[in-house]
Amino acid sequence: MLTKNKFHLSDIIAILLMIMFYVPLLIYFLSGQEETLFVNLAENSKFGKFVIFLNPISSVVFWFWMLFDWGTKSFAKKEYKILWFVIFFLTFTFGSTAYYFVVCKFKQNLKSEEKEVRS
Repeated sequence: MLTKNKFHLSDIIAILLMIMFYVPLLIYFLSGQEETLFVNLAENSKFGKFVIFLNPISSVVFWFWMLFDWGTKSFAKKEYKILWFVIFFLTFTFGSTAYYFVVCKFKQNLKSEEKEVRS
């Protein structure tokens, strides 16, 4: 049975936090300028200062959110939990993003399928 993908509030928050981290990096890499993105943003606009302020905060919030989810979730094997712990601490926000899409979204899809089976 096909299930409809529903957006939860956690999906929206996660997407916004990822946008706050990845969009400035993407702009920097696509611009090809030698100066750093954050120096250009801070010198040119108030929005740039706002992005500089929120970028690290959003990445840390997202990282702690995924770390909390990791700590409360039970994994099939102990090795998986250890592996995700190592990924979190070695890759920071990139690992958190991978965890969100691999583990959290999979968990949400399983819950929605279980609800449909019970109905």
